[in-house]
Amino acid sequence: MVQDIFPIRGDEERESGHGSRAFLMFHTDDAFRPDSCDYLLLFGLRNHDRTPTYVASVRDITLCEADRRILTEDRFHIVPDDEHIRQLELRAPHAPALLRAVQMRDHPQPVPVLFGAPGAPFVRLDAPYMRCIGNDPDGERALASLHAELKRVRRPVAVTPGSLLVIDNHMGVHARESFMARYDGTDRWLRKIIADRDVAGDGIGASERIRL
Repeated sequence: MVQDIFPIRGDEERESGHGSRAFLMFHTDDAFRPDSCDYLLLFGLRNHDRTPTYVASVRDITLCEADRRILTEDRFHIVPDDEHIRQLELRAPHAPALLRAVQMRDHPQPVPVLFGAPGAPFVRLDAPYMRCIGNDPDGERALASLHAELKRVRRPVAVTPGSLLVIDNHMGVHARESFMARYDGTDRWLRKIIADRDVAGDGIGASERIRL
């Protein structure tokens, strides 16, 4: 799937690729989905102000054993982002994907943040759209430690015209600096591509793979 990413008037404070004044917090693409994409590609078309995308790898962070263990437990909820549901309502109001997204929003399933091999974990994260289940100060502390570590190891990348940033969506998280949109034809404009290694046999139809 290919999507154009540029600021939209009225969306300045939204936590989405169409926002601008809001700092777009660290996330993996479609973290709420069990079949989130394998790779995220950002191709630069315009970025006069060199607004940075921040990238960080879960393999570069250092966590205490207690926080790491907590983050591998099913004690977190991640829900679909507002933009995902908004676009489905606008473009595919009768598609099964919308019903599924609303179900995931209203009745999320418990998930871990870190998963896979303990020594080489994968990550699912979407800071504004996730929470600990119930009153869980230990979970909140572990999540805060993870965010602090990702901020520590983050690297700024200005995706400029003709450049391509490729992110492993299971190991890398990304964020975007805030900026002031001008809406005069000179604002930051990226082309976002999501890619899967293999979608055959997963039982997900094309209408279910509307991602934003």
